[in-house]
Amino acid sequence: MLDLDPFTDAEGTRRCRIVLSPEVVDVSSRPRKMFQGWRYLTAEEAPPDLGEAAAAVAEMPERMRRELVGLGLL
Repeated sequence: MLDLDPFTDAEGTRRCRIVLSPEVVDVSSRPRKMFQGWRYLTAEEAPPDLGEAAAAVAEMPERMRRELVGLGLL
């Protein structure tokens, strides 16, 4: 997150615009229940970035990628 930009819309309702970086960082997956509080994970609890491996994973066929994720290998 780069910024929080408070503003008032045309109807007078106060809102907040969340400004995000356009860069997407792929991370390794891990089996977990849905978790709304992802942003509250400590650095030790957060999954590691895939880094250079992200390109290789992106090139895999979708079916293979899903199967590997299901096995906990990706």
